Amino acid sequence: MRRITRILLVCFPVAFAGCSVPEVSLRVSGDRAACVVELKNPFFMKGLPVVQELQVYRGAPPQRGKASECKVVASRDPLPLAKWQIGTVPTGFRLERCEPLENGERYTLSVHPVGGLGSRPFAIRADGTVDDLGIEWE
Repeated sequence: MRRITRILLVCFPVAFAGCSVPEVSLRVSGDRAACVVELKNPFFMKGLPVVQELQVYRGAPPQRGKASECKVVASRDPLPLAKWQIGTVPTGFRLERCEPLENGERYTLSVHPVGGLGSRPFAIRADGTVDDLGIEWE
């Protein structure tokens, strides 16, 4: 029994060394004029995601050197955030830039929280409503 315990104590941390960073769950809803992003931690983490920055890219996920359409950054330390309306400035954050969303375009939301990451594709339909292209909200 002691031998099994030792094996588990040695192997357990090694097994988790290859785990990926937890992803923040994201949902995008609303319309072009009031596009709202909701954020929540994975099921095993309590509280709200503590966010450093949020960015919206036109098209596919960001590539090296590709500028975002919209960027919000924590003014000082990362802060808890549950909801963000694209183009607005949440308390404790600063808006670096934000181009208006356009009908018929696809976008990717990228979130950089402390201890995780998150990304979500969405589109603005021809009628101006949001089409959340990600997996179902958990």
